[in-house]
Amino acid sequence: MTSTSTSVQPSQTAVAAGTMATTPAAGVAAQPEFVPPAPSRTPRLLRRLQAAAAIALLLLGGLGTWVISELRTDLASAPEVSAQYARLGEVQNRLLEANALAAVGVIEGDGGMTDRAEAAGARLNQAAGLLVAAATARPQDTEAVAAISGHLVGYGQLLRAADGRDAKTAKALLDRADTQLDKQLLPALAALQTGLSEEAAARSWTESEFFVPLLAVLTVGFLGWISWVVAHRTRRVLNLGLVGAVVAALAILWVTVAAQQAAAAASTDSRNTQFARVVDLTDAANQLGTAQRIHAHAVLVRSWTQGDASAVDAAVKAAGGTDLPSGDRILADFKSAQNKLAALMAKGDWSGAAGLVLADGEEGLAGTAKSFDDAVSRARTEAVVAAAGRPDEMRDTLMWQLAAAVLAALFGAALAVAGMEQRLQEYR
Repeated sequence: MTSTSTSVQPSQTAVAAGTMATTPAAGVAAQPEFVPPAPSRTPRLLRRLQAAAAIALLLLGGLGTWVISELRTDLASAPEVSAQYARLGEVQNRLLEANALAAVGVIEGDGGMTDRAEAAGARLNQAAGLLVAAATARPQDTEAVAAISGHLVGYGQLLRAADGRDAKTAKALLDRADTQLDKQLLPALAALQTGLSEEAAARSWTESEFFVPLLAVLTVGFLGWISWVVAHRTRRVLNLGLVGAVVAALAILWVTVAAQQAAAAASTDSRNTQFARVVDLTDAANQLGTAQRIHAHAVLVRSWTQGDASAVDAAVKAAGGTDLPSGDRILADFKSAQNKLAALMAKGDWSGAAGLVLADGEEGLAGTAKSFDDAVSRARTEAVVAAAGRPDEMRDTLMWQLAAAVLAALFGAALAVAGMEQRLQEYR
């Protein structure tokens, strides 16, 4: 019984051996597993910086292109301000001439019809044609011009109705025409001219040398930072592509600022210098037309007051405030004829006064006034042409500067992309 039980039970040595056989060795369990390195983020960063550099150049070029394009648009509209003011000034002159001619016609006709009414009608037709041209040239003025044209029709009817009437009836009609001229026509024209003066004094935002230089500085700084990051990541100090991009940014800045300065000078010549000359000449012609109008009405009603004399003196003095060639000589002749007229009216010689008002010779009031008006028209036309001269020349130059800004932006963006691409290739 004893031997049987001993053979059934396993020995302690066998149990220990089995246990050791199933336990892994300590050396195998301690060996570390292989972990692959994390992928580098540098290529992705370089790609992003590459796109950012190109976008920065294109944004700067886009702003420069926009500025230069707007400068061309502004210069295209600059001459029209002077031209429109001149047209409206011509309308004023024609209205005043028609008024004086209608009054002179009544004096000359003495109850009968004369050719003066036809001459007054011709002046009104000229005024109507100028208004059509004004509305065509500037559609934004169409509504105001249409209202003036409507008043012009009624004004012309009153002037024509005075022709061939007796002095009392004609005077009543001319007074109504005067009211329409002073209350409707001239104020409406003056309102349009005031708007033109404000437009001429205004300056486009594109002339401000702030936006493009600011963006150019930011772009150059941004490209410099990109260059530093690339040098730090790739151990390459100089990147010719990025250097070229910086040069392109500076070129865009130089081209745009040069365009702004040149365009501002051309705009100032047109909107300030020549426009001011157009305004002065228009005022001078209107002042002398006012003096003629006062003379004609004084002879018509046979009344010459101290107020009339003061008004005429002020008008003639104001007419002499321009640098009109031969203007001083013409005004001297006008003043001489005016003094003769004043002396005749002071003596009550209304027949002699009427003869002097009707005289068309060089020494008469009408003749000298016409000479002055012709001189003003010539000088005003010259000023309008000069107002368009420099802007037209500058617009051609701006086309080349516009092209240069576009090319510099595209070339700079391409250089930035190429420079960064080189570093990407080297990094790989």
